[in-house]
Amino acid sequence: TGYFTSRSNLKYMICKANNLLQAVKQIGSILGGELNEHVQMLAIAVAQSQHHDAITGTEKQHVSDDYALYLDEGIGETQKVLTAAYRKWFGKEFPEQQYCKMLNISECDVSENNSKFVITLYNPLSRAVTTPVRIPVKYADYKVTGPNGANVPYELVFLPGQIFRLGGRTSNATHELVFIASEVSPLGLVNYHVERINEPEPPPRPTPHNSTEEVTIENGKLKIGFNGTSGLVQWIEQNGTRHQLQQNFFFYESMKGYNFNADNRASGAYIFRPTKNQPTVISEKINLTIYRGKNVHEVHQSFSSWLSQVVRIYDQQESIEFEWLVGPIPIIFIDYVGNGSEKKSLPNIRPK
Repeated sequence: TGYFTSRSNLKYMICKANNLLQAVKQIGSILGGELNEHVQMLAIAVAQSQHHDAITGTEKQHVSDDYALYLDEGIGETQKVLTAAYRKWFGKEFPEQQYCKMLNISECDVSENNSKFVITLYNPLSRAVTTPVRIPVKYADYKVTGPNGANVPYELVFLPGQIFRLGGRTSNATHELVFIASEVSPLGLVNYHVERINEPEPPPRPTPHNSTEEVTIENGKLKIGFNGTSGLVQWIEQNGTRHQLQQNFFFYESMKGYNFNADNRASGAYIFRPTKNQPTVISEKINLTIYRGKNVHEVHQSFSSWLSQVVRIYDQQESIEFEWLVGPIPIIFIDYVGNGSEKKSLPNIRPK
């Protein structure tokens, strides 16, 4: 609760919409103002979302839904701009561009329901970028071809179990197809062609770690250690130096209050006000599932039926991804403790 955390989903959507807007403005410049009204539709939606009752998260739910609707409509309109610009570059046969808007719940109609599709990457930065690409798919044998026509190594990684319990998700995807897009040039655009070859019987899901022994994953640059009993991250090692790290999830019980005066204000969209200063840990025992691949290594942590996290490292990269999924939070839990929650990392090491 409070300005900095209220309605985090809308904050994230506004951020991503602005990122897309800047990239579309760059790509669309080749059209010389043609289709500019479609760019403006997203620009207006992003501008409106900077309102002090939008980006702050202090608006009511139906107002938040309205901002999200305008952003979604603006995002959809920019697909026409990208298609027109790409066809001007590559010819009229270039396929129509479609966004996968539901990647945050690992859902994409294009990659799930087409045996052949093209992933187009654009780098809006002034430096070359190497980045992992993750696309939800059904389990199958695939062929991934890079911009130079060479085969690109890939792997299929199981989706976290909590994904399948999300309300409203209609996807048939069970895995993510993961590959590394190397050295995408500044302001450069590249295409990766993906083809589904055949669909063998999928393997069983990995079984949870069932031992008190320490769990480690490493990628040649970093090594991460997990406590075998608690399931928590306990250290990170880089260049032979080990750094102690504790990372966990907690909640605060929100002050109910009556809002009759400042002394009795309830915790809510405008203010973070817990009943006590110390948070409560969500789970004392975390279940671990380990995936070790060729280019990516993951530890899936399950804290509860509504909270999970993936700790991920890619081969030879000096960064760590902490990707957590919270919700849907049970109503009985919200009624009891309010709506304050946090991720806590100690000591002063910021995970990426």
